[in-house]
Amino acid sequence: MKTIKSFITSAFVLLLCLSAQAQAPTAQFAGEDKEVMALPDSSQTVEIGLPGSTTEYCYEWTGDDIKTDPHQPVITVNPKKASNTYRVKRTGACGVEEDEVIVTLKDSVGIVSVTPKRKCYNNGDAISLSDFEIVTEPTGYESMVTLTPTTADNDAGWGQEDMELTFSLDYNGRVSTKKLTVKVFNEDLAATATTGSSIMKELLKEIDNGKFWVKKAGDAVTSISPCNPDYIFDVNYAAGTAFQYCCNDKIIENGFRFDFPYVKLGLSVECDFPTSLSLPLLGGIYINLSVGGGINMGPMSINYRGEECSSITIPVGLFLSFSGGVKAKAISDDILTLQGNVVAEAKSSLVWEVGHGVKWKPLDVSVSIVGTATMLYGLYTEQFSYQVWTWSL
Repeated sequence: MKTIKSFITSAFVLLLCLSAQAQAPTAQFAGEDKEVMALPDSSQTVEIGLPGSTTEYCYEWTGDDIKTDPHQPVITVNPKKASNTYRVKRTGACGVEEDEVIVTLKDSVGIVSVTPKRKCYNNGDAISLSDFEIVTEPTGYESMVTLTPTTADNDAGWGQEDMELTFSLDYNGRVSTKKLTVKVFNEDLAATATTGSSIMKELLKEIDNGKFWVKKAGDAVTSISPCNPDYIFDVNYAAGTAFQYCCNDKIIENGFRFDFPYVKLGLSVECDFPTSLSLPLLGGIYINLSVGGGINMGPMSINYRGEECSSITIPVGLFLSFSGGVKAKAISDDILTLQGNVVAEAKSSLVWEVGHGVKWKPLDVSVSIVGTATMLYGLYTEQFSYQVWTWSL
């Protein structure tokens, strides 16, 4: 009877084993093939295998650099070759089964794709990696990606321009890059026209009020001759229209902008102090000092950029300038004048913008070298300017 029971049990176990082998897929207990990134000191590790019952099966792993007990269903290995094969034997009631898994060692990471989350930028906007969906191969290395540039820049001066971005990933000295273009809009208008300040001065001198103040200023500095007062009056007109704008990541196709003139109004005092090389009535070398200051207004701008981003901006500010240098002239300033000055200027403004309140614009300080040559009553005029230093607060 025991023999019959043993035979029946063995037959039943054999039937179960045959059924399990017929239904079970291959490579079911060694686990899926894996990839691991190489480290500079070759200390990279990875777990392989699948959890199982050690009481039901006996395992035996073979392969290079096995770091844990090779008789467990899951082990840790330290692969050091480009391709590493690990084999496992599993012994159970159904006999011995074999399976294998391949671990590939990778020494570089690639940027697979970069997908923008934003549709557009405006000139000067910050660009960050969070604006993009980045996928690497292998995955998990997205935080190592760097981006250049990080500020939107439109050199066209107005309208829309495509700007190229470069995404880089450096892993162990191997660099993967991906390039992408984004749309950048610039509402600042490039074309400007400036009226000659001398024409505006002459125009003011024809106005009674203007005559009065020029005379008052002249009387005030008579005692400190050779200094002469004069008006600072410049008008700068913006020309053109901005039709497109990026408003809260929406491209406004039918926007417009209109700028009223920028007006700079003030008073300056220029002094030419003679030197030992100066001769009365003949000219010569003079020390030139000048100081000026006043108010600047505008440009007041009206911007329609959709309901969310439209604005009216009115800037009002103060400026102060000082220059010192050397002037060489023959007989008078109108015959021949050569002048070189170091010019320091400081300016700042309060800006009122509808919907955004009052903002204090930065204090801008600059130092430049300005040279001027004038001959024969302005028949020939040449000027150059070199920026030495700028600072903003």
